[in-house]
Amino acid sequence: MKKLFLAMLTVLIWSFIGFFLLAVLWPLWTVLGLVFCVIVTIFYFWQPEVTPGKAGLAWYVTLL
Repeated sequence: MKKLFLAMLTVLIWSFIGFFLLAVLWPLWTVLGLVFCVIVTIFYFWQPEVTPGKAGLAWYVTLL
């Protein structure tokens, strides 16, 4: 009975941690993704004389 209780408690704790991470990190990643898209778009239109492929690639490499 004690083992069953511990197993249930463990599952409950892990599901809570999983839910917490999903609730906190998912919006964070969405916001970061949107910011990244906006920055890339601004950079893309900011240097029209450079070919977008090269500029985007160079910028992405410097970002990494």
